[in-house]
Amino acid sequence: MELRIDRSVPGNSIAMRFGCVGVRDALPEDAEAYVKYWHFSGERIKNLLRIDRERLGGPDDARRRFMGFIRQPGVHQPCVLFTLTLNGVVMGYTNVNRYSPTENFPHFHTYMHTHRELVRQALGGVDRRVLAGRGSNIAAVLAGASIEMFFRLLPIERVSLQTRPTSIGINDALDNYLPAEETRHFDKADGLAGPGVFHMRHLLRKDAGWVLERARAIAGGSFKPHGDV
Repeated sequence: MELRIDRSVPGNSIAMRFGCVGVRDALPEDAEAYVKYWHFSGERIKNLLRIDRERLGGPDDARRRFMGFIRQPGVHQPCVLFTLTLNGVVMGYTNVNRYSPTENFPHFHTYMHTHRELVRQALGGVDRRVLAGRGSNIAAVLAGASIEMFFRLLPIERVSLQTRPTSIGINDALDNYLPAEETRHFDKADGLAGPGVFHMRHLLRKDAGWVLERARAIAGGSFKPHGDV
């Protein structure tokens, strides 16, 4: 199938102290960073997230998966993927797995080496402990900007955020919007994760506006993110 990409669709770009973070439609040229992240960056991230290797597959599987997840206007897709940027440079992705109007599961991943190096360059070189705080700030802003994009571009009514309690960064980021509503064991978690205990949070279409405004407030410093420095 030939990709039909509407490059006129605006993403969300939010100014922070060291530049702009953004979320936009994924493009074919973003695929290599995705493949490198999952298959050529070592085992640490896969171990941390307890990724099911069989479901992950190999590099060619990842590349095909990425290309199939690029949003196609007017086409129903079980999964849609968007690209995260920092000062215009690709630094991660977010995708939402779709099962029904009310069952939709987002996932967020930053390519950590790229992320840290971009922030370090923008700030002129800072201590890594400072970067950790700034990192949770970036994650919070990107989460809010991404959730608004999901509701704006997809015919969905609710998103459910499923995170492992041990994934401190994303939980800190999401705590700025709402606390975990429940914590329970899933034999088959959404996405590529193996079984385990997960936090669950839910947001509705009516929440999209205030979520984006909260992301802008965090970026501008008028809302203090959890764990920021």
